[in-house]
Amino acid sequence: MLRWLMYVMVLCVPTLALAEPKVLGTAEIILELSDRFFQGKQDGADWVQRFEKDGTTTYSSGRSISKGRWKAEANLYCSLWGNETRWGCWQVSADGEDFKFVSADTPSDIWPAKRLP
Repeated sequence: MLRWLMYVMVLCVPTLALAEPKVLGTAEIILELSDRFFQGKQDGADWVQRFEKDGTTTYSSGRSISKGRWKAEANLYCSLWGNETRWGCWQVSADGEDFKFVSADTPSDIWPAKRLP
């Protein structure tokens, strides 16, 4: 019995440790972001972003506040800020309250975030 238990632990524990965050689809992005606050730290600066159900969003870092629009399409979160004319899009993955936003244009541009209650 003990040998069997050790065998199960050897096979299962590494699998649990390798679990990846779930990449979200369009409907999941809308559900997970709508009416929620997220916070993170990028380049040494703390930031907070609020996603409204109506498609507006507010990003603040330090004394800087930016207002924009957001949407989800083609399994990506997309945002448009200020006078920009091109939407910037991001793949979103989640593991509980931990999220990761990865730029669709520059995959090395990664923004980890925590969803606030």
